[in-house]
Amino acid sequence: MNEIDEWIISKINKLIKFDAKNIQTVSWFPKAPFDIYTCAIRLGTKMDFSSKEDKDLKVVCIGNYINILISDNILVNQVIDIVKKNKMFGATCNSCYDVVIEHTSLTPVYPINMATFRSSVIGNALAHYYETHGALTHVHYLVSDKARNVELVVNYINNNSLPIKGKIDHAYAWAYCMALHQIGKFNKIDELRNMFPKYLDGGKYVQIEDDICTIRNYCDRCIKGHINTLEAAKIFIDDLDYESDAIVYLINNFNDFVESINSRKSSYLLSNIAYYLKLSCQKHIVYSVVSSRQQNIIEKSIELLDRIYDANIIPIYFNDVTSVSEYENVDSIRKGIFHSVDGYIDEVCKRFNVSVGEGYSALKLMFLSVNLSEKLVIDYETYSDIKKYIDILYKINHAEEFVLTDNKILKTDVLLAKMLIISDNVYSCGNRDKIRRSKDFSCHQIVNYIISLASDVFDSYIRINKSLLECVLLIINNGLELLGVIN
Repeated sequence: MNEIDEWIISKINKLIKFDAKNIQTVSWFPKAPFDIYTCAIRLGTKMDFSSKEDKDLKVVCIGNYINILISDNILVNQVIDIVKKNKMFGATCNSCYDVVIEHTSLTPVYPINMATFRSSVIGNALAHYYETHGALTHVHYLVSDKARNVELVVNYINNNSLPIKGKIDHAYAWAYCMALHQIGKFNKIDELRNMFPKYLDGGKYVQIEDDICTIRNYCDRCIKGHINTLEAAKIFIDDLDYESDAIVYLINNFNDFVESINSRKSSYLLSNIAYYLKLSCQKHIVYSVVSSRQQNIIEKSIELLDRIYDANIIPIYFNDVTSVSEYENVDSIRKGIFHSVDGYIDEVCKRFNVSVGEGYSALKLMFLSVNLSEKLVIDYETYSDIKKYIDILYKINHAEEFVLTDNKILKTDVLLAKMLIISDNVYSCGNRDKIRRSKDFSCHQIVNYIISLASDVFDSYIRINKSLLECVLLIINNGLELLGVIN
């Protein structure tokens, strides 16, 4: 129950006497016609009157519902007053606890691609969401230094030159392709320029030091490229963890269990168990943002881990990222398909004349607008999909160019005021208990609300009350900050 709910209850209580403890829900109707009730209160028991009213409000009782019609001016002014006093309205703190969020966690043989970046964006949104709600968050990234592909690239670099220009993780991706080519698992050499165009043709030459021969040194350099990409997107990692360290931790503490797992001949399973154990021993709740393609192995890892430790691991699954022209295909270097986030943002900035920060904000908003269980389809040819979100963010930041303001309370302002009231419920849709039960983060509901609110202002209304517009922009920006779209 928010401050506006409490206000209407106190106002009704002056007209009719009832026990506030009997209230079950307070519902507002932002899209209802003007001549219908403003809101309704559902009680646990029936009231014994039909209707009462004063100059500001009318109350009609139907069964165990109290239906309320409030004067337009009273409602709008009260909403403005409350939102301006509580600048975090809709994004309130409610508790303090420790949360670990693990996301991205890419095998360091190529740059962050669009499919992996979906994990980054979701994990970042989850971290911001919990921080806003009072949690102490710790964001982790698992470096898969035990992966066979890492050893493959290191061996190639140690035995071959690396005459590549540009960002280090892109250079290593080229080496990865060449290593695969040597063993007959990559034959589309001509596709390299399409996959890494800028990084083959421009920039400074990569300098590879003599000590690259060690896997840890190689991983550290590649991960620096990943961190560079994430920080450009305002996504920050608190701790880098190494798969090899996690396995040592598991062996040192549960060697008998490790031997039983080894008999299953699944190194990936063992690595997951080791890492989840290490994370869960540190903090209360651990969220792992992973592709739904890994669901079977993740669920099996958690099941086996529960035998030796009461872990609190909550996987957050997301579906594939595909292209319009290759709908059924996710990125696969071996198939000659790869879309780096760096390259995508470079193209977005060039096409639409926006900064890197603006490009990443639009991309994050676009990613979060799609239900995690659904495929995210990207248009890599026209870029018309991200243009929509660039335009939305521009209008939010330059509202004065798109709407006229007025000091009067207008009839249309009532609908906007009621939309602001429900922000508190919308922004809490991903509450902790719900996420833990469903293993889902309903961030798309928050984004859809933000877009709907922005659309109401910029596409539907010519004129708006000046103070109400300030409140609308405040609520929108609260939502964008809540999801880490803007910092």
